[in-house]
Amino acid sequence: MAARVLGQPIWIDLMTRDYEVAFDFYTHVFGWTVQRGGEEFGGYSQFFQGDDPIAGCMVAPEQDAPPSMWSTYLAAPDIEDTLNRAQAAGATLMFGPHKVADFGSMAGLQDPAGAFVCLWQANTHAGYTYKAAAGYPVWFEMCSKNFEASEAFYREVFGTELETVFTDPMRYQTMSIDNWQFGGHMDAAVTMPAPVPSHWQVYFGVDDVDAACERVGERKGQVLQPPFDTPYGRMALVADPFGATFMIMKGNLDSE
Repeated sequence: MAARVLGQPIWIDLMTRDYEVAFDFYTHVFGWTVQRGGEEFGGYSQFFQGDDPIAGCMVAPEQDAPPSMWSTYLAAPDIEDTLNRAQAAGATLMFGPHKVADFGSMAGLQDPAGAFVCLWQANTHAGYTYKAAAGYPVWFEMCSKNFEASEAFYREVFGTELETVFTDPMRYQTMSIDNWQFGGHMDAAVTMPAPVPSHWQVYFGVDDVDAACERVGERKGQVLQPPFDTPYGRMALVADPFGATFMIMKGNLDSE
């Protein structure tokens, strides 16, 4: 896949409570391997599928105690400009921009709908490897509690093309940039409980959703929504032992 352009998903990482538990869980569920990070990067580690980088993993300082969660990073070739335009469009700067050695620069935002999303300006670290295959991120979803606000924000700041797929029982749009349809924009106010905030959600490909759910349980994860069939494939919503949620799916996914 060519270098990501502005607004396309470029990286994901996991905020967790314990490296060893996370490593054991995700290597068991997906067959990933781990490249452990050094002290100079606070132990920040990476998951790989074969030789392909998939995701990062970090443990938060105990005093911060943020929730365990997966974060999505969008490409920002000029991170300063993107941050300026994002804040002008109603986003709140959460951190950054920070330079990470020669790998690139990062920042975190809360979009106008309340979802946390990160930016990555790549240098030597080009992001995750895209493949429509088991063990890879295959879809991203912006679950919005303020559909109109998030729709306007991603169009304006990133040039995201949003195309309505259906409106009942909820509004759902596909998200595309530069001929890559990478995700969806969902009206989560209709489908998710009130305490659940707007958020970005990642889908990982698997060869067998039911078998993957069994592996989740074998490592003390939870199946929050049992496997179900859709026109786009079989899916399930699961959580790791610390509550970080993600989707797993087996579907007809077209790689670039």
